[in-house]
Amino acid sequence: FNLEVWEKIVEELKMVTPNGKATYPEFLSVVVRVMRKLKGEEFTIQLGHLLDRVVISELERSGGGDFAKSDEEEKNFDGVGGGGEDSTKQGSKIMETELPLSFLLATLSLALHGTVADR
Repeated sequence: FNLEVWEKIVEELKMVTPNGKATYPEFLSVVVRVMRKLKGEEFTIQLGHLLDRVVISELERSGGGDFAKSDEEEKNFDGVGGGGEDSTKQGSKIMETELPLSFLLATLSLALHGTVADR
């Protein structure tokens, strides 16, 4: 996406998150809604997998005791491979954590197609 889309996303986020924080799913919902409104249904976030990894890593890092995982839990974080309901609940709980918009927007800027100055 480009700088025009970026500015619309920031504008929308400021309206729907007055406290300056959002969960990652809430943030993505706004981003996708704005992008699709401007660019059409087929529009996607390029490098979305990179955004996911950066945000999930931060959630895991900053989660402290509540989210700290053993090696076995780490293998089963997504609920696949025998982790069962507990690892799925843990993953869901992490996604309920609010993050500052400044962090989320900095992460989103990784996918911005434009000049270095724009990013």
